[in-house]
Amino acid sequence: MKKMRIGAMTIYIMIIVVVGNANAQTPQEPFFDQNKKEVVCAEPLPIFTLGENSNPSPKQIKTLCSCIWNKFPADGWERTTSRLIRTNQDPGWRGKALVSRFGDAMKTCGGMHL
Repeated sequence: MKKMRIGAMTIYIMIIVVVGNANAQTPQEPFFDQNKKEVVCAEPLPIFTLGENSNPSPKQIKTLCSCIWNKFPADGWERTTSRLIRTNQDPGWRGKALVSRFGDAMKTCGGMHL
């Protein structure tokens, strides 16, 4: 059951990452939209969702966003691709490639348990 939940979340993250958000602006502070279950980071990460029963604190969101961003190499394609997606630009094939890296960072940073 837990495995299926992670798989479904990964698929939803992939959709958000690939599609992006035309109105996504980078806020001063990260936040969690309780109604949409979306995380909007101060770092230029794609908007992503958490589990159905998630209710993280502002500090947990800030820590998660920072952790995910810092998992991407400073001069790597992951940060560039993330910025492109966040600003609704076409990342090319790397948009799909980012899904795996993003998912790995999300797991490592504890995002699957918030």
